[in-house]
Amino acid sequence: MFEPYRQAIAKELDVCFPADVPERVFLLRYEALQALRRQLDKYAADWIRPDLLDAIAAKKLAFLREARTKQQVKEILKFTPPRFDGNQYVPQSAYHVPEEELLY
Repeated sequence: MFEPYRQAIAKELDVCFPADVPERVFLLRYEALQALRRQLDKYAADWIRPDLLDAIAAKKLAFLREARTKQQVKEILKFTPPRFDGNQYVPQSAYHVPEEELLY
């Protein structure tokens, strides 16, 4: 069971920003957390199930913890649908979140 996404994002502010992180990475992650919260709030306004939002948040937060570049953050926040190769569905990104597919 995942914790509510707003609480998870608030806790992440402490975890994501250890003292040894450069300021540019700090700002990058902070902006990403704000963007993720806005994105999830928009989904919540559309009556998406809270447990689904919590699962998406948990996985994206785990990815954001390791992000060090603007390109990585952009890729994490973007929805990337899987590609069907004629035999199976293949994720197109290393930051693929399967639960996010249920939103579209």
